[in-house]
Amino acid sequence: MMEVVAAAKKIREERYADCSALFVAGSLVRGEGTAHSDIDLVVIFPVLKCAYRESFRFAGYPVEAFVHDPATLEYFFAEVDRPSGIPALPQMVAEGIEIPEPNDLSRELRRRALAVLEAGPPALDAETEARMRYVITDIVDDLRDVYCSTGTSPMRRSGGDHPTATRPPN
Repeated sequence: MMEVVAAAKKIREERYADCSALFVAGSLVRGEGTAHSDIDLVVIFPVLKCAYRESFRFAGYPVEAFVHDPATLEYFFAEVDRPSGIPALPQMVAEGIEIPEPNDLSRELRRRALAVLEAGPPALDAETEARMRYVITDIVDDLRDVYCSTGTSPMRRSGGDHPTATRPPN
């Protein structure tokens, strides 16, 4: 993790020197990274014309940067991530390491991210819940159709008489 933090500090110096706050987060910071993991950054500037996301490589690492100002970050927290039920940005800000160190803005953004996570997603209306149930049922039906037509589980399909192949009872 210290290597990732050091890379994030260099990225800030070289690409985002004027930013007000920077959080490095994700699987590498949590110690759960794989050979294909990237460095996730949330970069906050005082004001931007629009938020953006960029991907690049740095010191051998793939990097994904989510670049915002406080207003666009709040918009994504409240209008995109929370309603979707997938609060990626609030999670990165809540769990991220502030680079180079915490400041008043980063502490306030972390408090806001934690509040969004604590609130959870809004309740589903009846129409959305029915649509989601339909989608799940349709996917299960498709999986059942594949299993019944091939004789193997789509999760274990390896062909032939492989010992892990699963066949329906006759």
